Amino acid sequence: MKKIAIKAASIALVLSMALSQISCDSNTNKKTRKITADTPWYNAEIIDFKPEINTDKELESMWQYIAGADKNYIVMYSDGMYRVDNWSYDITYDDYSIKLITLIDRNTKQTVKTINLHQALGNNDYPLSAAYSNGKIILLTESYDINKGEFTKMYELDPDTESVLITRDLGPSHYVYQNFSFDVGDYRVDVRTMDENQPVYCELAVSAPDGSMTRVEVRDPVEGIYEIPFVFALDKNTALVAAAANRINKYYELDLSSGRLTSVSDDEYSWLDDLDIDILSSVFNDTDGNVFLSTSKGISRISLKDKTTEDFFDYGWCNINRSYTNRITIADCSKDSLVLGGRYTSSNMFKSEFTEDYVIIELTKADKNPHAGKKILELYIPEGEMNEIISDAIIEYNESDNGYFIQVTDRYETDKYMKSFVSTGNYDDFEAAKTSAFSQMGYELAMDIMNGEGPDIIMNTSNLGQLNNDNYLIDLSTYVADLDPNEYFTHIIDGAKIDGKLYQLPISFTLKGIQTDPQNAGSSGIGFTTEEYKSFLYGPLNGRDVIESGKVLYFTKLFNGMNDAFIKNGKADFTCSEFAELAEYVNDCVQEKIILPDDDNEQPPEDDYIAGRNKTAYYCNCPGISGYLVKRGRMNDATAILGIPSSDGRGPMFGTNISVAISSHTENSEACIKFMRLLISDEVQAGLVLNDNFVLSRQAFRKGSETGIDFYNGSFLGAKMYDYSIGTNVVVSMKFSTEDIDDMERIIMSCSKMDSPDASIDLIIMEEMPAYFSGQKDLKSVVNIMQDRVQKILDERG
Repeated sequence: MKKIAIKAASIALVLSMALSQISCDSNTNKKTRKITADTPWYNAEIIDFKPEINTDKELESMWQYIAGADKNYIVMYSDGMYRVDNWSYDITYDDYSIKLITLIDRNTKQTVKTINLHQALGNNDYPLSAAYSNGKIILLTESYDINKGEFTKMYELDPDTESVLITRDLGPSHYVYQNFSFDVGDYRVDVRTMDENQPVYCELAVSAPDGSMTRVEVRDPVEGIYEIPFVFALDKNTALVAAAANRINKYYELDLSSGRLTSVSDDEYSWLDDLDIDILSSVFNDTDGNVFLSTSKGISRISLKDKTTEDFFDYGWCNINRSYTNRITIADCSKDSLVLGGRYTSSNMFKSEFTEDYVIIELTKADKNPHAGKKILELYIPEGEMNEIISDAIIEYNESDNGYFIQVTDRYETDKYMKSFVSTGNYDDFEAAKTSAFSQMGYELAMDIMNGEGPDIIMNTSNLGQLNNDNYLIDLSTYVADLDPNEYFTHIIDGAKIDGKLYQLPISFTLKGIQTDPQNAGSSGIGFTTEEYKSFLYGPLNGRDVIESGKVLYFTKLFNGMNDAFIKNGKADFTCSEFAELAEYVNDCVQEKIILPDDDNEQPPEDDYIAGRNKTAYYCNCPGISGYLVKRGRMNDATAILGIPSSDGRGPMFGTNISVAISSHTENSEACIKFMRLLISDEVQAGLVLNDNFVLSRQAFRKGSETGIDFYNGSFLGAKMYDYSIGTNVVVSMKFSTEDIDDMERIIMSCSKMDSPDASIDLIIMEEMPAYFSGQKDLKSVVNIMQDRVQKILDERG
């Protein structure tokens, strides 16, 4: 595990005076909890898994996953390709395809053997997936026969002898687009989604202990059956099958011995609908009929009898890096030990191998908890997800601090507030639903903080502007007051302040604006007034706005870009000329709605993905140096990111990838500040840059950017770079230089403020402004109502 030293000397923060100020001013009524002696603790053994491959050949791609585990073996499946520069008739696919099974001794954690599946199966079988069950390796393959064509075959292999024990033909494969497999007691259920006709349906292949197999079709003539996300054991002979239909989930009980499928009332298992379907697709059924699933917090056990889920294992009971747990697979699970597989992205984004890193984690219950007696600092981060660098910082804090222990919570989940949203294909409707969700979540979080029940440390909530108040958060200004502007982007810190107070400190940030040729800028050189943007829109952009939003959402974006001008010291003023200027511009120049293309019927032309929809400018939320460079390489002279339209031509905003705030009701403010200091230490900042983030440290920014440019100018030159804005890889062949870093630094220095929307206020704007845009009311009437509603909210917050 990486070690991160806390360098007080590198960040000379004056703590004593500030902490005494907190103790005098804060209402510290949050009850302190401690780790009790009976809190479980698990020692972790982590294997950074790499398959045994031919190192003389260059890798094109590689991915792997854990196929299963028992008391003897941990079994891995690896799938990849070696690079082929020029295909020819004398090159066979098998020579460059990687299909491997790796057997790892459970006790020694050493590789016992590697099985080449091309050799084990033959040339006409293309492995699709692998599982390790009941001491056997189960393979699904796409096979070919000159008479039958393509079909799916299931193999059962003995891992020790590599001999094929059972072979089963599962039928034609050219209509199959999805495969899942589940162990259910002594049975195995392989699931295939078939789409040779409409409506689609699923097929179950139920393999019995005696080697026999029963095939069962799961159909719904009206809704169609698109996926079987999970199969649970109800008892030794019966399984629960959940089917994702067009609009609802449907449930069936399957007699495993006979294959009889019985539809059950939706109400009987509808409580399962509240669980994340993506989580349920990776459930683990043990031999005792228990059903386990991974969550952002840990491992839960489903009680079908009680219709509940209960916590079984908490990631706070061990010191594994939480980036490993974002996409976790449970391979073995008991109260004393667990075997997990975790696919994650390395913190170093600038490396040549196109591979995903994979770790095997074995957790063994310890006799006692080494942290017993420590005070708990509860840390909230949305959905419980964090990158490798921040997770390492939490581990270092917990291991090095004698008095405090950080526990991560996920108790405020955005998804639960989006449950009622039904997609209409309207982008503005989706954004309004998301804003409503943020408003509800922010309100719940704020009330818990006020009542002394909220978390101590709050991360990545800069989009919850309603928290930016002394009632909820500590003003962090004092702790960063003496950072040297020559060493840190201190204007980013200043831009994050609300009425002169710093409630949420950016640790890493994104750049939000319009990337284009700097000559397209307005008179300020860093942005546009509304009139200047109108000239840009109907000139260089040929009328196609890069800010793709309907009127209401568009106006909300412009409002948030200038909300510091409209709300000051708890007072709202929408009667000013600047507000009217934004409203009139949107009313005159922006379309009513944006309808998203139907993924099935209205795919944009291929050229849109390869060359970009607009070669003049992009509206971007640039997360790091590669995000800037990929656009830089696709547009001529696109060396600027400019601010969106405003009344004063201000520069781009910045968002936050990672931010930190501290509850004003914590009883442990000094311990929280210590963690905040760790996040802006040299080591953490340098690590975040290699994770392709913009950071506060100017030295880390330049050094990391140089590493990125060397990478893109080296063996990566001419390869495909990931374009985050369109979600695909594009070819960028231009050479970059340190001038690009200089340009990027100038852009960072031109940032005007942090994008910190207040969801509750945004909702009012979204509700009231349509009356003006539709012509039902004049702007003055709308402003009077809107300002009164907003002011009431501000007054309630104190």
